[in-house]
Amino acid sequence: LLDARDAGLEQMGLAQLSEIEGLDWGFPALERFTLGVQPGKLTIAAGASGQGKSFFAAQVARHVASQGGRVVIFTLEMSKEEYESRMAHSIAAVRKRYSRYEAPLTEVERGLVGAAQQQLFEWGITISDKGNASVGTITSATRLMNSEKHVDLVIVDYLQLLQMGNSDNSAESLKAITGGLKTLAMDIGCHVLLISSMNRASLAEMRSGTSQKLECIVTGRSSRFPSRSL
Repeated sequence: LLDARDAGLEQMGLAQLSEIEGLDWGFPALERFTLGVQPGKLTIAAGASGQGKSFFAAQVARHVASQGGRVVIFTLEMSKEEYESRMAHSIAAVRKRYSRYEAPLTEVERGLVGAAQQQLFEWGITISDKGNASVGTITSATRLMNSEKHVDLVIVDYLQLLQMGNSDNSAESLKAITGGLKTLAMDIGCHVLLISSMNRASLAEMRSGTSQKLECIVTGRSSRFPSRSL
């Protein structure tokens, strides 16, 4: 027989109500509109290719970790070495070389990057770059790490590279992915940040001028925003 407690049934009115404030995002503009990186929440950050979505996610990871939060990153777009290199250069405020035509780093710059890498190690950020990641593997790995030490933030970069399962229907796949990640967030009390590219229809809508204009809460600039982002 099913026990009521197994289904999560409880009498209402007995809980201690409070506003649960999460760790800071690291972006003051986001703090104005949210209570921080709250547990049990799923946030989707969407944008066109090359607009800095991964950099944004890395900055959030860095800031949450610097506050003592445990961060787990699943990067499907770049190797963990590349991701770590970008984060270290960002922390050190040292330019990153992308070409042999660029001047090599100075000894001082290499020292700063090395110190930043040591800082990343001390923060204990965990990263995976398995290209065949799915919601199931992400959930299993996160639950395992959470059993050792509570996970505060899970970053999945990015949605379109996740294994979609057996469904040929993109809407059903999207529902399964977001539903699975939301369940993970609620079950272990972490925040999941899912990075996503906009589809062609959304970008075409922006270029056509038929979408509404909204003001970015981070930059303050007004720009066209599609009515659908996935």
